Amino acid sequence: MSNEIVHIVDLFTTIAHVGGADVPKDRPIDGVDQLDFFFGKQEASNREGFPAYVADRLSAVKWRNWKVHLVWQENMYAPPQKLPLPKVINLLTDRKEERDVAAYNSWVADPAMKSSAGWRRASRCTLRSNSAPPTPTRRRRGDLLED
Repeated sequence: MSNEIVHIVDLFTTIAHVGGADVPKDRPIDGVDQLDFFFGKQEASNREGFPAYVADRLSAVKWRNWKVHLVWQENMYAPPQKLPLPKVINLLTDRKEERDVAAYNSWVADPAMKSSAGWRRASRCTLRSNSAPPTPTRRRRGDLLED
């Protein structure tokens, strides 16, 4: 068991490495190669954190063992509320995310937000784009694929 961070988007980049493929360079790719971490060649993951989006809104940032909430929703039926100050949760001591410890750990918000800056730049690019990435070939239903 480990407290290191691996995000689902890392699987694409890692599997591409295993298969000897290059990741696309014509669009932002959020995943990082975690192969050495998975095989125990390094102790630490190649990721320190990731942003948590709900639709196109940045709601929280997970960084190391911390989570910084910018938007809070008490339960799934309550409306989301933008917080005047970030809510900081220590996930090692509060897995249910019930206690805001920002008063004692206000320093956490700055590195957490900096860690998500690259994701935010990439998401602005992709969220504003209405076109899908180019498709190499288009096939009609019923066409057979041949080698």
